[in-house]
Amino acid sequence: MSGLLMILFQGFVFSFCFVWLTLPLPIRTNRLAAAVVLYLMFTLLYVPSTSSLLEAVLRYGKFILFYSVWGLVFLKIDKKYALFLAVFCTALMGIWYSLFQIFFLFFNLQNQNLLVYVTGLARIGSVMLFRQAIVLIDENRTISLPELFISTFPAMTSFLANLVIYSLLDDLEQRSRGDTLLISFLVLFFGLSTLLILAGTEVYFKSARYAREAKAAEDQLNFQMQLMLKEKEKDEELKALHHDMRRHLNTLNRLSEIQQVRDYVDQLKAAAETTVYIETGNPVLDVILEDKRRLCQTKGIELKAGIRLDQAQFLSPMDLCTVFVNCLDNAVEAAEQCAESERVIEIAGGWIHENLVVRIQNPFVHTVKKQKGEWLSTKTDGGAHGYGLKNARKVVEKHGGTLTAEIQGKEFVVTWMIPKPQNA
Repeated sequence: MSGLLMILFQGFVFSFCFVWLTLPLPIRTNRLAAAVVLYLMFTLLYVPSTSSLLEAVLRYGKFILFYSVWGLVFLKIDKKYALFLAVFCTALMGIWYSLFQIFFLFFNLQNQNLLVYVTGLARIGSVMLFRQAIVLIDENRTISLPELFISTFPAMTSFLANLVIYSLLDDLEQRSRGDTLLISFLVLFFGLSTLLILAGTEVYFKSARYAREAKAAEDQLNFQMQLMLKEKEKDEELKALHHDMRRHLNTLNRLSEIQQVRDYVDQLKAAAETTVYIETGNPVLDVILEDKRRLCQTKGIELKAGIRLDQAQFLSPMDLCTVFVNCLDNAVEAAEQCAESERVIEIAGGWIHENLVVRIQNPFVHTVKKQKGEWLSTKTDGGAHGYGLKNARKVVEKHGGTLTAEIQGKEFVVTWMIPKPQNA
């Protein structure tokens, strides 16, 4: 591989890796054109690798600058997030050359072209792995200064230590075998430490964010549960009042001798009898569905409910709230984006062969994507989201059941089945 071909190959690797890492993020222009710009930046300004410490530090400092500027110009993200991604990718790019250099020295391989090629493949493979399984790439992600410091400073410190030790390889032939082994060990140690620090800090902050969002979703659900229990008390009082009013109207109708009064009472009775309540055999579910029906009415959505949940006392009020509220909230959000004539949510369920089976289906218009077996949320508000179906599935599986979500034509269908407990 000639010097020119090496520069072209390295430019491709460095630009491709950052473009691939940031692929899920929204971009301000054509992504291919932006990728070409980054490729030209590396191709025209790239300096081939040497063992000089100063040149190495300046080279990777230039990487951080290129990545940061490109991210700010072409991606719709804030400055701290752009800097984090730039440092992250730079450390991931820089560490592999020294690691493979030690490997080549150990096996006495002198093929520089092969070293560059293998290192490039390792860089591409590591970026793909990190983006898929480790680093959190999200347009709504915000990074505080403390998080930026903790995420980048330890990794860059280890990376710089790796570069310092690596610079000693220049006069390796003049050193003893013991010194050579020690230098090689330290290069490997700080190189692998950099990778572990990058992965560890990102996994920690990603888990912490998921935990915060899950806690926020749980708190919201608990609050909604308390409101529904209060609503249930009011609903029972209203039903009792409605029943008494019909009795009073019947008595008034029999006692009245004026036809106009009787006609008026008949109209009141007819109006009272048209008041329909959703009755499922479970008071908590009655309140949940009644609340969602009123919500649907405000959004022009028809809610069709044909469900009986008798003998389902093994499901606690919180279980019912978690499953039904999460699924119905998702259904309402999807249905209100559809044309008015298509805004229909259907709920059906009951006992079938000692199994409680429930099905909720709703129309949708946005493209729905699936990742790692889970449907991805289409929300863009940056809040706690993506946990609805996950939390519902946890409740169902806790009772030995299964939950499936699938697309059937233009409908999104969620179905779950829970076997009847032996002691129920």
